Amino acid sequence: MTTTIKFERYYARTAVLWVAALLCAACVTAGSANGRLPPLPQSPGDATYRLDTGDTIEIRMDTVQGMTGTYIVNDQGVISTPILGTVDVRNLSIAEVETLLEQRLSEGFVLDPEVNVQVVTARPFFILGEVARPGEYAYRQNMTVLTAVAVGGGFTFRGNEKAVVVTRIIDGEPKQFRGRPTDRILPGDTVYVRERIF
Repeated sequence: MTTTIKFERYYARTAVLWVAALLCAACVTAGSANGRLPPLPQSPGDATYRLDTGDTIEIRMDTVQGMTGTYIVNDQGVISTPILGTVDVRNLSIAEVETLLEQRLSEGFVLDPEVNVQVVTARPFFILGEVARPGEYAYRQNMTVLTAVAVGGGFTFRGNEKAVVVTRIIDGEPKQFRGRPTDRILPGDTVYVRERIF
């Protein structure tokens, strides 16, 4: 792994942690003020995955030396490639990234390029509040609110199982929702378990 990729991974990871901390603070403040939050929107299991900060992707292209490699999406939503320089991939699907790279490469680099892109590691999710081990964790496919809590070590004795707030970035803005146990979460979500009132 090159020094540049290591630095980008560290920089993106640090930025994501700061964002999660800020969102957590918003959850505590707004969650108590807003009363009943809207339910967490549910997407089909085959919903299109869109890239954002913290995702790691692999680009494969046999015909152009230097393009094949692993790239992390940094805090600005871009990847840095040796041939094309920076490429903005935030909120793009894998198919859209492939099309974009092929278009850029065809502009003076190679005739009829074929690019294959896949997600190596999805950006993490965050479980905070009244769980045994709050923090950042690797996302697992088809995770639910309940499995996210389990990954965080389960509810503490103060944890309110019926008061889980999920913060999700939608169109660049953090939105808060009421998380039910079987609701599916997505990479980048922040799950916050509130405290019971005894």
